[in-house]
Amino acid sequence: MDIRDLVDNNGANHISLQAIKGDHFGKEILSLQCSVGQLVKFIEVDRTVQRDILDYHVADIQQYIQYGIDGNNIYFPPIILSARGQGVYNIHTNEYKLKLNERLALLDGQHRLKAFEFIIKRLEGKHDVQSVEQCKFVKNFPFTLQIFLDISLEEEKQLFTDVNTKSSKANNTILIMYKDDDLCGNLVKDIIENHPYLPEDAFETRAKYTRT
Repeated sequence: MDIRDLVDNNGANHISLQAIKGDHFGKEILSLQCSVGQLVKFIEVDRTVQRDILDYHVADIQQYIQYGIDGNNIYFPPIILSARGQGVYNIHTNEYKLKLNERLALLDGQHRLKAFEFIIKRLEGKHDVQSVEQCKFVKNFPFTLQIFLDISLEEEKQLFTDVNTKSSKANNTILIMYKDDDLCGNLVKDIIENHPYLPEDAFETRAKYTRT
């Protein structure tokens, strides 16, 4: 699905997003995909809902993005937004139109976007061929969006709180097992897969520290 600038009969510029409308626990929600470069054009951060930026978290995400730039597959969960009455959805064409001065409130994903912004700024400061291609890759990186059309400010705060407090961190051993072409990962997989009775989550891989 793509984004493109349109001009209507009155000459007003719009951003048009191809989207699928659905229902999420009784709330109307749009699901769509667009690039990082497109996304930053129509979002805003409301500090009454969002927390302060955590620099170490942004730095970690930048390292992960660099892992993708280096040719590896990377994945990010959907960006969650609230429409707050902005935009109009056409059920016949599956288009969600936003005026160029309309903005959607960012509920979850600000650290991801900040990390992408830092990477783009760094690459734009260079002018060699490799950096130009890398910057193009980062700007075109696809994000899945979930846009809530009809939730209140209190519901936004509740959603933000639930997303950031109810999730649990993946077991470090599982993460290591998922690494490709990694000696430690291969050793861990071999030990776990050949153990007669212990399940994967009963093992813990550690170096200098442990969480248990």
